[in-house]
Amino acid sequence: MIVTLLIWLSILVICYPYGLYLVNLLGIKRADLHPVFTWFSGLAVLTLLADAVSLFVNISLPVWAVFSAGALALWVLLWRRGWRPFALILFKDRNWRFYLPLFLTVLVFVFILDLTSRAPGNPDTAIYHAQTIRWIETFKAVPGLANLHSRLAYDSNWLVSNALFSYAWSGLQSFHVLPGLFVLFTLIYFIGALRQMLNGDWSFSVWAKVCLLPLFFVVLPSEVSSPGTDLPAVLITWLVLSEMLSLAERPQGLFGPNLYLLSGLAIFAVSLKLSVLPLLLVPAWLLFELLRRKQYRQSLILLLSGVLILAPWLARNVVLSG
Repeated sequence: MIVTLLIWLSILVICYPYGLYLVNLLGIKRADLHPVFTWFSGLAVLTLLADAVSLFVNISLPVWAVFSAGALALWVLLWRRGWRPFALILFKDRNWRFYLPLFLTVLVFVFILDLTSRAPGNPDTAIYHAQTIRWIETFKAVPGLANLHSRLAYDSNWLVSNALFSYAWSGLQSFHVLPGLFVLFTLIYFIGALRQMLNGDWSFSVWAKVCLLPLFFVVLPSEVSSPGTDLPAVLITWLVLSEMLSLAERPQGLFGPNLYLLSGLAIFAVSLKLSVLPLLLVPAWLLFELLRRKQYRQSLILLLSGVLILAPWLARNVVLSG
């Protein structure tokens, strides 16, 4: 568990500044965006970079070191611009409405840490998840690898993410603890909605998030210890749709910089698992709105961004499938 905690901390420190810088570029105020989206945006940026790099070299210590150096540089840059790290304190009122969600957060933390430290519960991990990650850690994208085993061509950027933070180069083992951290952040996001409800916010978006909180413990606990692709597909769908409900209830409505970020994450999610393809309705709706408002430059940027996000993943698919 100690190793898991240390790896979680390293993933948080490395990914967060990339997401923070992206959020800054989009002009999103930190108060308008939950930290889980900032962290996941950073993970998406690093995954896309690792995906492109994996076409030429294996994902090992040198790649991790370069990305870590980039994170350090971004921390320095953001600090000089007045940004301060990790605004993760979700509860400010010190009464029972503070302590109840805090107690639940501690329980969830311990529970997820325990699940993450167990043997993988997804049978596909033994069939091809672990093997695919090992190929990514050891070799660059191998042309025609699918001829060795068809499932090795089931390319998913989620496996690239896990390879980047598996620390196999440590010589200990390949650690697959990234899913647990993603689950932890997602549950903290939904616990934040419970705090809102306790404080008198009974909006539809808050109800939706609170209802999703127990649903996780019914359908996904066995996936936490596995780098399987089902878990991120489900969680990203929940996160994107929940945040869109929250945006729709704001006075300014859905349209805005937050929707750009959600659209990018929806496109990225397709590279994790094709079953989330309906999420592309989010960027499709944004593109429709941009064209309707005759914002052609922004429309072109959105289209090019989508191509840029999917290009490394498509290139890996072509190479692996031969």
